[in-house]
Amino acid sequence: MPCLRYIDTATKNQILGALEAELMVKDVIQRFQVSKQTIWRLRKQMESEGNVKNRAKSGRPRKTTENQDRAMVRHNKKDPNRSATDSIAYANEVLGVQISKRTAQRRLKRAGLFARRPAKKPLFKKKHRKARLEFVRSHEHWTKEDWSRILWSDETKFNLFNPDGRPIRMRYKPRYVRPTVKFGGGSLMA
Repeated sequence: MPCLRYIDTATKNQILGALEAELMVKDVIQRFQVSKQTIWRLRKQMESEGNVKNRAKSGRPRKTTENQDRAMVRHNKKDPNRSATDSIAYANEVLGVQISKRTAQRRLKRAGLFARRPAKKPLFKKKHRKARLEFVRSHEHWTKEDWSRILWSDETKFNLFNPDGRPIRMRYKPRYVRPTVKFGGGSLMA
């Protein structure tokens, strides 16, 4: 039967201290909210091993330390376009540890870095920002009547059934957007 709750070493020592102080078993059960079987198991462990520390658990030891995990996370946070494969290369070259792709993914997920495809938006250069800022400054003091004389020709897309995608918290921040252009990258047939 699995253990229902974890009992730390200090509490185990308090339980044994209460028994040595000749408290009745039922009083110890009520005070520490443990079963009778737990009390007898602790007594037996104390007699056989001389302490009640938790035994070493089975299972494979971790490949990376906490410091190495933090270093990998820092490396990936510097450039959001890095992947788990880049983390593997970083761990091999810089940290000196061989890890699998799945291990790298687990370490990054634990730190809140999930695999996301970047949003693709038109390239927004410095001259575009400057032009927009100039437009805003030149029209800063316009009134409602001035704006009512403008004929707006915006386009809006409405989906009848499903949305195109679910934006993530920081999906549209400039750092996480992959810019696209409408020229180049084609092919030539002769």
